[in-house]
Amino acid sequence: MADLSGNILALQSDELGRPTNIEAMVSGDVIPQSMGGTGASSVSFATGFSLSGTTVTLDPIVTEVDFGTTSEVIVARKITYATSLSGHPDSTTNLDGVVSMAKTLGVSGDMTLSGNLSGAGNIGVVGQIVCGQTGSGTADLDVRDDNSDATIEINAGANYDSLIKFRENNAWRCDMGWDGGDNDFILKTHTGDINLDPYSGFTVSASCSSITVSSCPVPPPWSFVEVTADDGENTADPYYFASGSTQAKTELLPSHILWNSTESYFTIANAGYYEFEMQGSITVGSSPTTVTTSIIQTAGLGASETEKIDKVQVVRTNIDPHDIMIKWMGYVGAGQNFTCKLDGTGTVRMEKGSTFTCKRLI
Repeated sequence: MADLSGNILALQSDELGRPTNIEAMVSGDVIPQSMGGTGASSVSFATGFSLSGTTVTLDPIVTEVDFGTTSEVIVARKITYATSLSGHPDSTTNLDGVVSMAKTLGVSGDMTLSGNLSGAGNIGVVGQIVCGQTGSGTADLDVRDDNSDATIEINAGANYDSLIKFRENNAWRCDMGWDGGDNDFILKTHTGDINLDPYSGFTVSASCSSITVSSCPVPPPWSFVEVTADDGENTADPYYFASGSTQAKTELLPSHILWNSTESYFTIANAGYYEFEMQGSITVGSSPTTVTTSIIQTAGLGASETEKIDKVQVVRTNIDPHDIMIKWMGYVGAGQNFTCKLDGTGTVRMEKGSTFTCKRLI
């Protein structure tokens, strides 16, 4: 008999069931299911594998190969797959060492890496990338480019925000990024301060028209109005600063403080603390004339007024101009109007060189 080691042996029998010979099974032989086989028409279907030269093929009828449940190890020097490579739902697939992908690696569920993830091409993720050993935020995301600028790009849709959000103990702490709706860069805390702490000898600089601290820009806004001719009101009736006079104004951030030359008052856009100072020159038509100067909140001349401060001065000559001055500091609500009102017992005219200033404090 030929050497049958490594082969599957079959016991041959005659028509009466008596043993006649022992031979090696070949392709095409059948092991009945009643005898523990598959009933397939080849040895390869019975074993699950077939050998052709140096290639072992798993037959299509086989859907799963179980290598055990404890410490079984499969060692392969090179694995090539034609369609897909996936882990069994009952287990974890660990890829130790260097894994090289010449094509695309698709992951529909979660993928956990205990080492480094590196690639020369693109890594596209539809879900989340979680870095860390024990939870979110415990490891570093290291972006390097030794030959050019290292860049992290966050690209949102039109009018949407692009943000980096920070958490501590599962609570949001601060945001940094781009506000797509207002087209602003934002640095925002949900709790705590924002500290700028440059190294000793260095400074914090900004190249911009203004910096807003809370609702107050830095430098704070102001408006300055001056009377440039002796052609204003000359009446004993009450009137507002520079009414009827030729005038000029200089303003920093008029969107915050605006002088209305028609109504003769400042309109304050934002709530805060402000300073109002009027330094004027007046002439009177008769002597003596009592002149009352006041800083008021107003809805317009002849409408409702709220006086903040007033000063009474008696002018005893109608020959020369007289200096008058009044000043008030306090809280002003958003959208309110403020001015200086003059009221005399005789005619009072404001002279060239009179000035009125409104400044935001905080």
